[in-house]
Amino acid sequence: MKSALLPFYIYAEIQINLRGEVMNTIHRKRKNIYCKKILSFAIVFAMVISVLGIKNTEHSYAQNTVQIKDVKTGIIYESDSGNITGKEVLEVTDVNPAYINSLPSYKLTDEQQNNPTDEDMKKMIENLKKQYSEQIYNSFAKASKDGKFKSFMVHMKRDGKYFIPKGKGKLLIPIPNSWDTSKFHATIMGLQMNINYPDSTMKIVNRGGQNYFEITDPGQKDTEFSCLNKEFHNNIGMGEVRQKVDTSKLTEGVYEVEPDFIKANTENTGSMAGGTLQSKGYLVVKKDGSKEVYLNFKSMKVSEIEAHMATLWNKTDADVTHFDFVTDKKGALVSNAGFEPNTEFACLKSAKIKLSEDTYDKEEFKYHFKVIPPAMGAGLPFKEVYNDPIDADLVFYNAKKLDNFDVNKIPTHQKSVLRRSIDKAKRLDSSHYSKETYDKLASALADGEKYYDQLDGKDAGTNQEISSAIAKKSEAIEAAIKALKPGEAKTPEELNPKKPEKQPDSKNIQNTKKMNKSQNKNSSKSPKDKKQQPKTGDNMDLALYLGLALLSASTVLVVRNKKNTENNSK
Repeated sequence: MKSALLPFYIYAEIQINLRGEVMNTIHRKRKNIYCKKILSFAIVFAMVISVLGIKNTEHSYAQNTVQIKDVKTGIIYESDSGNITGKEVLEVTDVNPAYINSLPSYKLTDEQQNNPTDEDMKKMIENLKKQYSEQIYNSFAKASKDGKFKSFMVHMKRDGKYFIPKGKGKLLIPIPNSWDTSKFHATIMGLQMNINYPDSTMKIVNRGGQNYFEITDPGQKDTEFSCLNKEFHNNIGMGEVRQKVDTSKLTEGVYEVEPDFIKANTENTGSMAGGTLQSKGYLVVKKDGSKEVYLNFKSMKVSEIEAHMATLWNKTDADVTHFDFVTDKKGALVSNAGFEPNTEFACLKSAKIKLSEDTYDKEEFKYHFKVIPPAMGAGLPFKEVYNDPIDADLVFYNAKKLDNFDVNKIPTHQKSVLRRSIDKAKRLDSSHYSKETYDKLASALADGEKYYDQLDGKDAGTNQEISSAIAKKSEAIEAAIKALKPGEAKTPEELNPKKPEKQPDSKNIQNTKKMNKSQNKNSSKSPKDKKQQPKTGDNMDLALYLGLALLSASTVLVVRNKKNTENNSK
């Protein structure tokens, strides 16, 4: 320390002496004074160079690269930043199901999530840590070829405490010789970062015949993006991934495929939507080149929430046909994240989606999709969630052509589809619609209910005949719902057969007529675009609004008439 301060001490002494000399010779010739000043500046410059020389010496001393190696995994950290002594140790955590299950998870109420305390925030962060570890493990487990993947975290310790180097360093992770590096993919994911290979901070290098995945780590210069930051829970995933199928090269036929969703605008990074997909699906390539895919879904855990897919589409929301939903023991549809299952979001089990070539990325072999997992929008209005779907890309792996396979013989529609249509229709009030259109709905509903009861608790399963009947009767009900037309607006007297002893004043009658006229005018407006509204929501909203308005008007008149009667009797 003293040796480092010595140049500054010498410099200070020289400055004092120089100033004294100048003061004593102030009457000397100007030439001499200028010479003294030049000498002073020269000395100052020399001192600065001296100080820089000491720093360069320290840096030069640190040019000898220090390596820290984890013997078990072969992972190396190396740096010449100057603050690595070589006595540090690496802590490598294998991120696997056992580790993930050991992480804490907390159940939080809606109030805790919407208005979290400091303690609630800590719990939410812990839930996110578990979620990220689970996501990166599942993504590589699904996308890797023959189990060729690793997921882990790397931290550094000094004197038993977690430590982040001040300067940059390199993290070198050995790649098994059995891996094909041309199919290599990697991701770093944590609370503040999500970086995917290839990236300027990542590359594959070869040292002594061994391939390494090299990550340039910023250290304390950018702690959020440091792999060594334990607080931010930065997971590293890497593996030899399966190759995506180029559907443009598939000929006519039916293919068994392994579908997956990856994050939009990424090459291989798994999307949480992919966690709701079953491992097997069917891709149908028709004679004209058009394509459609049959997908099956399952639930997944998001923190402590059971998350389900609600709906999805490729180009428009008309591209999807729902085949089956999750039901309870009584056959009723189960709510998806608190939404009404018959008119809003149910828990999707299977569907068919038309694929549009307009959405196909011919370079990365993926279809751009819109998906709605309601758990991501729990607590928000239905229309807000519906009109703001999540972007994700659908890819296929391992397309296997099935010879002499007729996809039309796959039973699709299960009885939950019919149950949803029945329950939706039964919520509608006949008084709000024209008799002609509602009678058609009533007929379709009665026919559907009769067939549903005949099933006696049995589902379509693999029975093509039952599946087709379910589809036919469900479609009949849905068509009748769409064809409903508002009935003529009724006066309060018509809605309430009991005539009041005294007629309401003309002012109230005029107000009621204006209200009814306005409602009829609004009801005649065309529905919004399908992307903005669910297919069956318009009729429902109109009916409720009209019914409530008329009921309100009727109640006001009855109360007023009662008061008038009482006043007249006095």
